[in-house]
Amino acid sequence: MALTIIPTPWVLYPGADFAKTVRLKDGADAAIDLAGYSATMDIVKYRDKSGAAVLQLTVGSGITINSAAGEYVFAITAAQTTPLIPHETLVGDLVTADAGGLLAPLFRVFFTVPQPT
Repeated sequence: MALTIIPTPWVLYPGADFAKTVRLKDGADAAIDLAGYSATMDIVKYRDKSGAAVLQLTVGSGITINSAAGEYVFAITAAQTTPLIPHETLVGDLVTADAGGLLAPLFRVFFTVPQPT
């Protein structure tokens, strides 16, 4: 499976909650069943991809999987976004594992961190 790049950056406002849902569909526009899947996402500074994660999301801690709907739901709390540095660009790869444990990167998303208003 090839890594898909999400073309529009997601915006993380320092000190604000963040929520985003990604729905997976097959060629017939039907939801892909994610039963038995797990997922992780390490969000790192774009210019320092080998550095420590700024945020780590896992199922039950920032990621919820709605299996029948084919959805990955991301939720980052205000407490988690408060330390983010404005004007920073971050990147995260969603890595999934199927019921058999096969790991595959599913998509990459860039995050922008604007100045708080």
